[in-house]
Amino acid sequence: MTGAQQTHPTVTLVTTEQQLQHLERRLRAEATLSIDTEFHAERRYYPQLLLLQVAAESGEAWIIDPLAVPPTALRPLLDNRAWVAHGAANDLRVIHHACGARPSALLDTQLLAGLTGQPFPARLADLCRDVLGLAVDKSAVLEDWAKRPLPPHQLAYAAADARLTRALSEGLLREAGARAAWAWAAGAEAIEEALNGPDTDLQWQQLEVAARLDAPARSAISALFAWREQEAIEQNQQPHSILNNNIALDLARRRPTSLPDMARNRRLPAVLIKRHGADLLRVLQQASRSAAAVPGPTPTPASASIARLLTSWADAYAAEVGVAASLLLPEPLRQRFALGLSAGIEGWRAEAIGGRLDAFFSGAERLCFTPEGPRLRPAG
Repeated sequence: MTGAQQTHPTVTLVTTEQQLQHLERRLRAEATLSIDTEFHAERRYYPQLLLLQVAAESGEAWIIDPLAVPPTALRPLLDNRAWVAHGAANDLRVIHHACGARPSALLDTQLLAGLTGQPFPARLADLCRDVLGLAVDKSAVLEDWAKRPLPPHQLAYAAADARLTRALSEGLLREAGARAAWAWAAGAEAIEEALNGPDTDLQWQQLEVAARLDAPARSAISALFAWREQEAIEQNQQPHSILNNNIALDLARRRPTSLPDMARNRRLPAVLIKRHGADLLRVLQQASRSAAAVPGPTPTPASASIARLLTSWADAYAAEVGVAASLLLPEPLRQRFALGLSAGIEGWRAEAIGGRLDAFFSGAERLCFTPEGPRLRPAG
């Protein structure tokens, strides 16, 4: 590649659109691209993409500098391709925001590991040690990735992650066997979850006090969390820096109707009232007019108890089949079962769980607590 800076025999730094176009043509026939990113997320809603690393099946790696190449130019390389990545949620969000690209399929080595008996969520360095027998130096992870020129040790670190992710995927796939199909299906779910944005109702429903809020307070906090998310997007700030959970709960419970009333809580920052007081009053007033339409599902003390029981069931079954409990029954799915809103297990989980959860619900299996942890036993 003309003008390319070689940082390793098989690692190339890409700093021009011409190089990027050449790379896109070079990798067009690759079945999968191993992807990694370096970004700064502090005090931002959308993390700033500072490096994109791509590794091919051959082990070659490229480091693309989005401070030198327009980030939108990355889309032809990445869009509608199968990606391999580790803990891909942030990579998905930062790449999609930078250039609009989304993968056609995703193999997330963190998910794959959790489906094959490894801890979940596990760090890349830990899995490389346990699966590949490789020691990985992660000391550069919190260094300044916006500084240019990047020193050689940062470039080497960045390229290594993409190459190691590919090697790790190959090692895990050998262990996974038929479960590889579950990993690709779980990856499809991860794409949707990462790119569809957060469920703001689920955020407040997971608060410990959610089950004790009355209907007007639930309507108010639902509206406040939705407003906070939109405001964070518009200002490119972290949602909690706009309105933290404790203040949102206070406002939802008190539902002030004026700025002086709002300020009666001495812990409510004056700067919040100055910047957002009028908007917060408007949100609360609108929520009060629609309080009859309380968002669901709404936790109750009984549903919280059922959810805790389902957590123990998932722990017991996970120990039996070697799949991480939080993948078998993630928190949103446990809540839906606890509230009676789920008709059953679907997708890859139907194969992974089979009829065992139905057997537990029907009483055919019971949950026992042993020194090794919860275990499932036949009833009777």
